[in-house]
Amino acid sequence: MLKSMQKTHQALEARIYIMGLDKAYRMVTSNASPSGIQGNLGQELKMIFRFYPDQKQIKHANTLKNFNPIESFKGVPVFIADGLTIRKGKEEIVPVFLTKEDLEKSWSTMCKHNPDQPLKPKILISSLLELIPKMEKNPEDYVSFGFFPPSDSVEFVKRENQNNPSARIMTGVFQKI
Repeated sequence: MLKSMQKTHQALEARIYIMGLDKAYRMVTSNASPSGIQGNLGQELKMIFRFYPDQKQIKHANTLKNFNPIESFKGVPVFIADGLTIRKGKEEIVPVFLTKEDLEKSWSTMCKHNPDQPLKPKILISSLLELIPKMEKNPEDYVSFGFFPPSDSVEFVKRENQNNPSARIMTGVFQKI
């Protein structure tokens, strides 16, 4: 996405900034803010932040939800495997994945230790921007839920960290709301 943005004349200096989901969510849900850039007519341009869903994950969501082609999944899909928990110290965490592949990998790992589990999980799907407000409104219902960063993002941060030591996401770290 960065390379395609840099090909346009208006985004030559586009960059990727690494931040936690909590900060990104606050930016996406905030009002438009001044950019410090003036438009062609002299007006100040505003910045609006958006989550851009991975199209591969949208396809997975559409397949799993059995959407008809006209009513495609809207938003950034999140995937939860019914019955999958991950132990973090004394806590049991219900992992919320941003990729179906990471969910399937975790399910497969669980099945190695619990062979009585079905080989395929029952996958529940939601939209990130629908789930987080529910979590904020009823925190007691979601106290055991935790977001897991996509493994591809973790690898990206590791590569970036070689050039810039301040870029970090810890592997296997979840973020509770």
